[in-house]
Amino acid sequence: MRQSEPEAALAWQMRIAGLPIPIRELRFAPPRRWRLDFAWETNRLAVEVDGGIWTRGRHTRALGYQADAEKANHACLLGWRVLHVTPQHIGTGEALRWIEEALTWSTIPREHHVEPHYAPRKKKRYRAIK
Repeated sequence: MRQSEPEAALAWQMRIAGLPIPIRELRFAPPRRWRLDFAWETNRLAVEVDGGIWTRGRHTRALGYQADAEKANHACLLGWRVLHVTPQHIGTGEALRWIEEALTWSTIPREHHVEPHYAPRKKKRYRAIK
């Protein structure tokens, strides 16, 4: 299959970061033809790049969204953890941070897991209307 520009950018980021090399376009539920964009089989971790979200692409239209949900649910039932990322997540580096954290979590014995730390969102301050 042809690699999209966001997928190529994410593959480059992962290579530069020294992450384990994922399997590309892994068919995870034969005989279904579903494929995972990036997959680490030993970690049961997958990354799906959802492009076209601002242009009414496949991932945001009703049938495409429904098909994506079915695929994600089957992956979950088969023991996969699937991260969904957008080109914006890739561009900001957020996707890479999530992948690094997910790969780290899957190599730490369960009894040593610590909840991930997320930066609190800034609270919006509203001025009183006079």
